[in-house]
Amino acid sequence: MKVLKKLLKLTAIALVALIFLFFLSPKCVPNRSGKLRGNEYALNHNRQQMLLWKHEQTNSPNFDFWKLSFFDKQTTIIWGLNLGILFKTNFTWQSDEVKKEIVIICVKEFDNVPKSPWAFFLKNPAHAVGYSDGTTSLISPEQFTNLNLTGFVSVLSLATNSELNIFGK
Repeated sequence: MKVLKKLLKLTAIALVALIFLFFLSPKCVPNRSGKLRGNEYALNHNRQQMLLWKHEQTNSPNFDFWKLSFFDKQTTIIWGLNLGILFKTNFTWQSDEVKKEIVIICVKEFDNVPKSPWAFFLKNPAHAVGYSDGTTSLISPEQFTNLNLTGFVSVLSLATNSELNIFGK
């Protein structure tokens, strides 16, 4: 009888371990290919843009897209085309957490970031954003629809701007 109990206990432990390994483990490991996808890519894009913009604006508390170098303008536009990026061309850099505002938004919604491992890996749709203090994060679709997009410009509209000549017409 003791041997049967021990055997059942070991079988149950092995079964739980197998369930974890085959179903939960792959979901806990983010993107094994090494390529950024979905929100990971969008967040990285926004982070890179914020770093580029902050680097160019070291002597000024304000950001002005039109004061960027021609190469930096082109880089901003080309990187943002496939994500449908919207951003503010003028804003004030904020160091205060309370006063920060969204200045760059990924219009495409991705759902590749789970809320937690215990949420049964339900999709978590979100939009990647960048703030005026240089940080980035994800916002929900509800937050996105409630945003006031006054003052935002689409990257696509800048790409077709004859002054920038992105496509070499």
